[in-house]
Amino acid sequence: MFVLTHHPREPLVLEGTTFTFYLRAGLLDELQVHVAPRLLGGGTRLFDGVGPADLEIVRTVESPAATHIRYRVVR
Repeated sequence: MFVLTHHPREPLVLEGTTFTFYLRAGLLDELQVHVAPRLLGGGTRLFDGVGPADLEIVRTVESPAATHIRYRVVR
């Protein structure tokens, strides 16, 4: 699993899945965002400092636990 960030982080292994954190301009084709109805009171802005991008919604799946949105990067 690759997780987009705007600063380097070490890979994280949880329950047998390795999460690799990276962001490189021009390498992103699709993006999935999972929104859960929780307010944690803090955190990091998801797209802060990434720059503008045109995104097209490819798929949306809603449930009581989360909304899953898949975007395609339009070049």
